[in-house]
Amino acid sequence: MSEKTPIIKGLVSLAHKAGKEVMNIYEGEIQTQLKEDRSPLTQADIKADNIILAGLCEDYPKIPTISEESYKIGKIPNLEDSFFLVDPIDGTNEFINKNDEFTINIAFIKNKIPKAGVIYAPAKKKMYYSGLENKAYEIECSHDVEEVPFQNKRQISVSPVSKNPLTVTISRSHNNEKTDEFLKNYNIKNTIITGSSIKFCLIASGLAELYPRLGPTREWDVAAGHAILKAAGGNVRMMDKSELQYGKEEEDFLNPDFIATNF
Repeated sequence: MSEKTPIIKGLVSLAHKAGKEVMNIYEGEIQTQLKEDRSPLTQADIKADNIILAGLCEDYPKIPTISEESYKIGKIPNLEDSFFLVDPIDGTNEFINKNDEFTINIAFIKNKIPKAGVIYAPAKKKMYYSGLENKAYEIECSHDVEEVPFQNKRQISVSPVSKNPLTVTISRSHNNEKTDEFLKNYNIKNTIITGSSIKFCLIASGLAELYPRLGPTREWDVAAGHAILKAAGGNVRMMDKSELQYGKEEEDFLNPDFIATNF
């Protein structure tokens, strides 16, 4: 195993391990507190973050990692050409509200582009991932199984580009008037409202064609979904139609507005 080339199955297993701890908390009484930016934080965020960062540090000590929680407390490593982006709980509001629409995200970035990604939705028993071979997969994966059943993986791909009218997916917690105005330019048949990075997985699986995010996000919110969607045949682009890139330290890892599509 190269210290500079992550093994995707190891990343998937790490997300699954974190998912076990997250679900133990999810199935009980959730305790919350507010971070300095007034966003919610739960014990699950902290536990998942600790599990993933410890695993990445052990397996890939030469690849730096940036996670949402470590960033918030000022732990920012010196970035190189390759690094990991981690969101231990994407969709904390959904986690707190117990609507099952939260995920665990791990992405591997090389030369500003996501090369591998893992998204685990433990409450939905869904694991999505893509590796360096540029294929995307879905696995039915409960948190209470001992190991990830890789033998049951199913390759996924986007819907045909010619599909029209479109199915759009939008954020449950962060939709806005700007997005509503943007969508008036499209012929839309259905709208799927959901939280977290599940929206990228819907497009990657051929269940939706368009996800506009016209509002603030951080790199760890998007990178894993970007990797999976790209491997499935889609992409994530900024409003100037160039591909979204990562490692924007000077911008505090903030993303500009973007559109995720099936092409």
